[in-house]
Amino acid sequence: MYKKILKISSITIPVILIGIILLIAYNTYQKTQNTSQSPITVIPINAAAILQLNDVRSLNRQLMISKIWNELRNIKEIEIVSAQTKSISDFFIKNQTVFKSNSLFISIHKVSAKKNAALFSISFERGVLDNNEIINLFTNDVTISHYDKQTIYFSKSLKKYFSFKNDIIFYSNEKMLVTDAIRTANENTNDLFTNVSFLTCYNTISNSADINLMINYNS
Repeated sequence: MYKKILKISSITIPVILIGIILLIAYNTYQKTQNTSQSPITVIPINAAAILQLNDVRSLNRQLMISKIWNELRNIKEIEIVSAQTKSISDFFIKNQTVFKSNSLFISIHKVSAKKNAALFSISFERGVLDNNEIINLFTNDVTISHYDKQTIYFSKSLKKYFSFKNDIIFYSNEKMLVTDAIRTANENTNDLFTNVSFLTCYNTISNSADINLMINYNS
């Protein structure tokens, strides 16, 4: 009897250990997949502040009643974004079959000694749409250039530069900020998720909140 139990244990314990290892590996894989699809992965690490807006279709209304947002409106770039909120909300409502996440990331970056700029980042479900067709949802007057083997689309009417990382589109009025995002999106470049402090902080936010604000005091 003792030998039988010992024999069963010698088989069961390795199986349990293998199961635990596979479970940990699967969870790690899932976490990697989730973070790799996040717009956070294209945001340059010098972001002074990141706004994660979780209900963009109601963006205009939510921002007007947000205490945090109204306190930030003395910042020129935030005020510029405020002026665009209605058009952004209308855009997401019109194209909600593509932008199903209903989330928008706005990061603020210093692009020169006396100038800041905003980077907008959105994940989407392209379905059968290619990049050109996604761009056409925003504008149809684009010229194309290339940087680090990636395409940059410039709209003269919108005065914005667009680019992609897989199913993430990001854009800005500042081309330098878009090229920074392209470098950050490169698999061989560190992004914000490689910063343990940021990752720990980010994992505590609530996706059910209308707005999440993250501030980088070291920028």
